[in-house]
Amino acid sequence: MRPLHLIVASVTGASFGINAVKYAVPALLALAGSSASQIGVFAASVTAAWPVLGLFAGLLLDRSSKLGVLRLGEIIAAASLLFLVALYATSALALALLCVAGFAIGAAEVLVDTSSQSILPEIVAKRELRSANSLLNGAKTVGVTLLAPVLIAALVDIEPLSALAVAALVLVAAFAAILRLKGQAAQTSAALRFSDLTSGLVFLARTPVFPGLTLVLAVMSIAWGGWFVLIVSYVISDTGLGLNATAYGSVVTMLGLGSLTGAFAYGFLQRTLGTRPVLMLDVLGTILFHAVPASGLGFIPSAAAAYLAGIGGVTWVISVSAYQQATVPGAMLGRLVASYRWIGWSAFFTGSVIAGPLADNLGFSGAFTTFALLNVVLLIAFPFVIPKSQILDEPLAT
Repeated sequence: MRPLHLIVASVTGASFGINAVKYAVPALLALAGSSASQIGVFAASVTAAWPVLGLFAGLLLDRSSKLGVLRLGEIIAAASLLFLVALYATSALALALLCVAGFAIGAAEVLVDTSSQSILPEIVAKRELRSANSLLNGAKTVGVTLLAPVLIAALVDIEPLSALAVAALVLVAAFAAILRLKGQAAQTSAALRFSDLTSGLVFLARTPVFPGLTLVLAVMSIAWGGWFVLIVSYVISDTGLGLNATAYGSVVTMLGLGSLTGAFAYGFLQRTLGTRPVLMLDVLGTILFHAVPASGLGFIPSAAAAYLAGIGGVTWVISVSAYQQATVPGAMLGRLVASYRWIGWSAFFTGSVIAGPLADNLGFSGAFTTFALLNVVLLIAFPFVIPKSQILDEPLAT
């Protein structure tokens, strides 16, 4: 089995287990009658790992084994799942304890996500980076946002413990896959120096294109963080659509189906439209999947909007990841990726924090509308933030 395929299998399995927790716990809270603000507290505990640990993860990747960091993330994810199983088995599902597990699962996501992006240039040639990123993101889409939401949500409706057990089994399989990879992407470099912690941010700020990409990511991430908090309450609560956890999982699965479509169609879209218009698809999708539920159009239109948002989301990830991997020196790549995601996912944390209070005070329509309008402003500003002279296609052709 090729190293790329082992990486893809392991990262997909690990991401499935991590996101199973992110789907299961909010659904359990919503079914128990928790408010949007309470669900937002748990979501914030997960995303808080990015502002707290994101920069350190990048430094760790550039100063140690990328493969070792990936394995560490999977171990932390497994330990977090075991802790949640213990909480459920002892009926100790207090919000504070759930947030402890949430932060740990978020830390695992930081390590798995940053290492998976940094490791690809060490196992594939530059000309294969777009196809490798398409494969990785397509596989993650199938596991994380296509199968996991509907499967985990359906199991939550039947027996929550079975949902956590399935996630744990998939994590074990993911770790077994990565253990088969020996001697690949496991080189060590200079000693760990905390004085280098902000060097990725400095590099990002001084390099053309990256500041604009990071700003756009941050604004969109506020809306995405808000959507994942709002959608579970909107679908399940009596003040929203009044459906069940399976319906919530189905909406997120439509997001994943869109991502899968985007992963397979990426080559065609990039060749036909060019990279900058492809990047704008994500902004348009972000507006749409807030505007539709804000309009009160119901379950099916909301699911369709999530599908279109999924197409935009994955095309953004593939474009930016390939550009980063092709243009950033290997010794700096981990810190650059971590800095980019640290800013973007810290904004995701912001969206998670403010979504609940917005819904409690403005209602679901007002909360969704707020996030949609934020990204309308971003769409208007997009040509100025990422001007036409900054073509993202060129570095991959050299």
